Amino acid sequence: MLRDPVRTLRCVPYRCLQMLQERAQMPNTIDIESLTTCLVTPGGARIRLNFEDAGGRATTLILPTSCVHQLVMTLPHLLSTALRAQHGDASARAVFPLDGWRLETAAGTSDLILTLKTTDGLAS
Repeated sequence: MLRDPVRTLRCVPYRCLQMLQERAQMPNTIDIESLTTCLVTPGGARIRLNFEDAGGRATTLILPTSCVHQLVMTLPHLLSTALRAQHGDASARAVFPLDGWRLETAAGTSDLILTLKTTDGLAS
């Protein structure tokens, strides 16, 4: 049996995803085991996330940056909700060691930008 080594999925807008869930038609459900690599496509219009699924097969998810922005805004809440459910503790939080921080003004405004950096290189 031949297998396609890479399955490519596209980001579905939230309203479309919600409609699909309501109809219980969730196509292309993949049980991801681990994230292997992350890339920005040439030109920066899309982000490519490479995974290994539960069966050991390579899977790629290509997202437009607008969808990545939506994920970045959504994932912290989902992670907090998952941690609280796993530990049965409403105070459970994801905690990362702080390596450094930077405070700067946004170009052309008086707005401030606080960047926190973890020991493994995550900056937010």
